[in-house]
Amino acid sequence: MFLITLPLAGIALLMALIFVPSHVNETTDPLDNLGGVLSVVLVGTLILAINFAPVPNKGTLALGLAAIAVAAAIAFVIRQRRQGTRCMTCMSQGVVSSGSPLALESSSSAH
Repeated sequence: MFLITLPLAGIALLMALIFVPSHVNETTDPLDNLGGVLSVVLVGTLILAINFAPVPNKGTLALGLAAIAVAAAIAFVIRQRRQGTRCMTCMSQGVVSSGSPLALESSSSAH
């Protein structure tokens, strides 16, 4: 299985180097490190909870991980709502800077 994913990862890395611009609309705005950590905890514990759910005698562990994921999700939403326009969820709410590729894409599709 590893031999299948290794060439795909190499192709993805090569395509990222070719197609993803290195410097586009860089700002000096501070990063939301706490929001990033909360999202990683959320996704990680959720994946682990889903993986441990069908394993015999691991139901308590799966429920504990699910509880941590729910707590991280709540904390993440609270954190992002307090951040205002500097949040990670702003793109899903349509708050994208006018110079970003997403704004260009959405404005061209509106015409």
